[in-house]
Amino acid sequence: MAKYDIVVVGAGPGGYVAAIRAAQLGAQCAVVEREFVGGTCLNWGCIPTKALIKSGRVAALARAAADFGVRVSGVEVDYAAMAARKDKVVAIQRAGIEGLFKARKIDLVRGTGRLVSPNRVEVTAGDGSKQTIEWAKVILATGSEPARPKVFAFDGDRVLTSQDAVAKTAVGKSVIVVGAGFIGCEYAALYSNLGLDVTVVELLGSVLSTMDEDIIKEMSRAFRKRKIKVRTGVKVESVAAEGAGAAAVLEGGEKLAADFALISVGRRPVTYDLGLEAAGVKAERGYVAVDEHCRTSVPDVYAVGDMTGKQQLAHVASAQGVVAAEHIMGRSSAMDYSTVPACVFTDPEVGTVGLSEREAREKGVDCRVGRFQFRALGKAHAEGEIDGFVKVIGDGGTGRLVGVHIVGPGASDMVAEAAAVMKLGATADEVIEVIHAHPTLPEAFKEAVENLQGRAIHVP
Repeated sequence: MAKYDIVVVGAGPGGYVAAIRAAQLGAQCAVVEREFVGGTCLNWGCIPTKALIKSGRVAALARAAADFGVRVSGVEVDYAAMAARKDKVVAIQRAGIEGLFKARKIDLVRGTGRLVSPNRVEVTAGDGSKQTIEWAKVILATGSEPARPKVFAFDGDRVLTSQDAVAKTAVGKSVIVVGAGFIGCEYAALYSNLGLDVTVVELLGSVLSTMDEDIIKEMSRAFRKRKIKVRTGVKVESVAAEGAGAAAVLEGGEKLAADFALISVGRRPVTYDLGLEAAGVKAERGYVAVDEHCRTSVPDVYAVGDMTGKQQLAHVASAQGVVAAEHIMGRSSAMDYSTVPACVFTDPEVGTVGLSEREAREKGVDCRVGRFQFRALGKAHAEGEIDGFVKVIGDGGTGRLVGVHIVGPGASDMVAEAAAVMKLGATADEVIEVIHAHPTLPEAFKEAVENLQGRAIHVP
């Protein structure tokens, strides 16, 4: 029986990062993975979708090339070639992770891991053979998967989960997207850029319903501008393949038809048949409860990533992986979820961190709001992307920022500065003292903070 200081079950962004950090600190580690290293993020989520989204933006830019004084004719989308490029990007990253394992002498054990008793994991390989691994500590990192409600007749061809969608090598001319959260909105933007007729149906009252209200309004306007049809407050009774395409039946009997349908209505933890009971680990609705050190109800068992029921973001999983590894190795590391940025790779992009304006007011914050429109920024005009804004929410009592919400060009990159400012507790006045390069998009962040303080130069 193989024995390790730490066994990590799952090689996604939480698991592989945990193993590498633990190995850096001197632990002998093994990682158990049933499919591919990198997990959902690398293989079916973050990376492949962003590769496809980039291709979609190139197609949209090519169609608009004349606006930049460049004549392009015969723009044609080759989705099979897009998919091949996406696969190449994923393969390079996958090989990189395996190379890091080898460099750190981390053993990669192929198979499905299951806790069979305290301090033991049974691994079942693809051929059915089994081996048992003994651990001093274990980090569970099995992630999540798309929810598959029974009212949707998934077939992997015309009625798809987001995981099915990333594997497609061809798309038709029209699509129904059920669900207007992060994933649904990203796919809607992608398919729109590729020239598809897109209809989004959402049960709740808006797209991106968990975000700041000004973000919701701007993204709703952006979708209308791009002729993406959005139906909110509408229940979908069923979706199934019909004829050569797919049909969605809405509450009241209305039917929508398209070449295919993408269902994005949430994700569920992959904790079934993981053997949690055998190890005495407590879970509720499949999610494993953890403390600030990512430790479960059993002291030797840690859990990270989507399965913990915290924020289902790859970078949160990675941060949890570092915290878990460091705590196991004797450090006092702990998670702080208050300044976690979130991004939506639509057109325009969204980046947000901290409290929305409504949340801040509900918490009794002495709210001060600053705004800056990208259309007032020289670099945005040079780039040809002037839609959107930066909105900052400050606490009048402390002078610190409590929320930053960006919709516009480069939002996913710009939000990193905002997160750093909030994490370090910088005040609005201190942000203003930081000289930002010109001409750049992050100038919009500084201008918004200046507007918060009544000092904006480029706001009337």
